[in-house]
Amino acid sequence: MTPSLVNGLDIVCTWHQSGCHAENLLLQVWASLYRFIKRTKNMEFQSYKALKFDSATLRDLAKALYRREESVTKVRAIISAFLISCLLQACAGVGIVASSDPQVKLHDARNLFAFQDRPLPAERLIREAIEICVENVDQDCLGEAYLAYGYFFRSDAVQSWEKVYRRDGFLDRTVSFDERFEKSKEYLEKAKPLIEKSKAYDVQTNAYLNFGAEYEHQGKKSEACEMYVKSLVANKKNLENNPNANVTLPKGYSSYADYLAAHQKRAGCFE
Repeated sequence: MTPSLVNGLDIVCTWHQSGCHAENLLLQVWASLYRFIKRTKNMEFQSYKALKFDSATLRDLAKALYRREESVTKVRAIISAFLISCLLQACAGVGIVASSDPQVKLHDARNLFAFQDRPLPAERLIREAIEICVENVDQDCLGEAYLAYGYFFRSDAVQSWEKVYRRDGFLDRTVSFDERFEKSKEYLEKAKPLIEKSKAYDVQTNAYLNFGAEYEHQGKKSEACEMYVKSLVANKKNLENNPNANVTLPKGYSSYADYLAAHQKRAGCFE
């Protein structure tokens, strides 16, 4: 198995079956990575969150080093780290199962930025999902992908990677770190008309709940209350279509209606 370079530093993995001594290869790569870290102590620590072995992250870091005219040795060390990521995870990223299904990509992306503090691979997965949704002319899918991108830009994970994003930017080159909340709003607005037409009532339930919370935060009471009602209606339709659907609720609530009532009460919808 060897890495090859295509179009500059776009790295791809070439696989073969002939006599690859995996244990020795792993030891060599880990040694290269260790030497690389020791040689680059002067670089920002944030960069080394990339060393969670997400392949796309390592590729991007290699590109950044190339632009900054760092030594070839350092770039090779990063490529070695990328190689081990490919070996262990088939180039999808650690903990990420390679899939062409946009729903799987979106599920993984939400998990990455919401629970794992890994926004770099999350954004890549979201953008890949959007491309597939567009190719398939799947409006339900596209609406869900825009929602995910909107929530991504306002996530704590993106905030925690501020140094990296200020230096390297997002994959969406139209947005800067300081403009990310406006971009979040833009994607959520793009999602709304698609969600309205969707028959994916589970997606509608969550989307309307979050739209309502956003309006409530903005002090738009009537809009917030309208979204909360729509969320409840969508939830009822979802349960009608899927009686065995499992709705996960915070402790203290016996039904989604009870949970939503707390939001409506806080927003003043019952006044």
